[in-house]
This record gives sequence, structure tokens and C-alpha cells, in this order.
Amino acid sequence: MVKQLIKNWLDIKEPTSVKAIEKMVKDLDDKAFAKAKNEYKFNANQLKSFAEVKCDGCKKSIITYPFGGGYYTRATDNKRYHSSKCLDNNT
Repeated sequence: MVKQLIKNWLDIKEPTSVKAIEKMVKDLDDKAFAKAKNEYKFNANQLKSFAEVKCDGCKKSIITYPFGGGYYTRATDNKRYHSSKCLDNNT
């Protein structure tokens, strides 16, 4: 009696079986996984525009930016340096 009242209130017309509930849960899990995967791809693409390289002089990490800033480059061999001091020490 109570189950039928709840089904009527939720507007469930057909009887729900365990298999039907398991299928609904699986569908929801698949949708959630697909959404998380899309979010991951979006964030990965955004982060690809940023990169981390090592300074060729002192091996300190340098964050490079999409517009190319964040380090000094020596014109003769394209080595990257994190500061002008490091560049001067290695030229």
C-alpha cells in the first residue's frame, strides 16, 4: 500500500525491478564518467598552454606561458635561462 502511494507520488507507472534500477544507476554512472572525462580533456587542453622547462644554467624550473614569457633565450643555441644573471653566467 505504501509502496504504491510512493510510486503514484513519483509518477512511476510500471513496476521497477532490480535490473531496471541497476540499469538506471549504470546509465547515471556512464553520464557522470563522460562528463568528468570531458572536464579532464578541457582542463588538460588549457594546461597545455602552460609548460614547465628546466633552466639550462642552474636547472631551476621555469614556467613558460602561451605568449612565450617567463625565461630568457640565448639566440645562438636557443637555451633557456630563468634570469638575466643565469644568462650572463652561461654566455
